[in-house]
Amino acid sequence: MRRCALARVCRARVSALALACVALAGCSLSPPRIAATPETIAVVTRESPIVAVHYQDIIQATPPTDGAPSEPRWASVGAPTRRIKERFLQGMRARLPSAEVRNVSEPRFAYLVRYLIPDPHWLKRTFGRGLAFDFYSPRQSLHVGGGALRFPMMIPMTIHARLLRLDDLAVLWADSCTFEPGPLDRGAMTLPDAEHTYTTAGLDRADRCADTLLAAFLGPGR
Repeated sequence: MRRCALARVCRARVSALALACVALAGCSLSPPRIAATPETIAVVTRESPIVAVHYQDIIQATPPTDGAPSEPRWASVGAPTRRIKERFLQGMRARLPSAEVRNVSEPRFAYLVRYLIPDPHWLKRTFGRGLAFDFYSPRQSLHVGGGALRFPMMIPMTIHARLLRLDDLAVLWADSCTFEPGPLDRGAMTLPDAEHTYTTAGLDRADRCADTLLAAFLGPGR
């Protein structure tokens, strides 16, 4: 009986730790990396339809308080996934002009599954067949003002990208990149798109992240 009770306590603590990983910045599970093969690139050049989607990165910030300026303020922020997706597609069209990919401009809601990445079944439900690129960034809780943090941290943003075959939901390619977001524009915290909260330098780093993903998919550019 004592061993059973101890096992239940251990399982409860593991579950609590998993939930904490979802809530706290910097703690995430990384999905496996799947390298693109020549066969993968060949499929992209001849397959139709192909879509590219990104997941929403809406800002959620704690409101400022007039009476307690010393209280830290935090925002739940994701990487500018729309921008990174579009730069990736722009580079792919330049290097692989025979690939015809439809860019879906509306962000999708991320139903998370194993490894804290979006469930691909919803893409199959929406688009039915063909191939799909998807771009997702776990949100991070970042300090955006108020108070003085004893141990301030610069938490990198992570972008996960995949190529999925919707017929059987096989992952043909998967990789990720990280970049330092830098200071955020606190005046833009009420805007619905994370891109508006980044400085020019932060967006430049995000662009280089997109270039890293493209090089991982197609190989270094020539």
